[in-house]
Amino acid sequence: MATFEVGNLTNTRTFNDFVGNAEPNDLYRFKLTDVGDFRLSLSGLSQTAYAQLYLDTDNNGLADSNEYITEDSGSSGVTASITRSLGAGTYFVKVRNSHFHWDRRSCG
Repeated sequence: MATFEVGNLTNTRTFNDFVGNAEPNDLYRFKLTDVGDFRLSLSGLSQTAYAQLYLDTDNNGLADSNEYITEDSGSSGVTASITRSLGAGTYFVKVRNSHFHWDRRSCG
């Protein structure tokens, strides 16, 4: 699993990567220092993929299953998207293909 440390998310960021059989998921960790609107789009897909949002409520550096907020899926020609107002904190976005099950992942 590839883990990307995004740091403080203060403006639009774009990432281009791959999830599939060879690399079934990626994890992005980011921080918000204030309340703000969060928008995620997962596009350009050739197969089904999921984007899942977590808040690290216990500050243990893991995206625990009880910290799950929401998810959306997309597929070829269908964009996955998440739009929410989020408070300050450390968040994870996990992007995974449809054939991989994952519970939590440490960043660092």
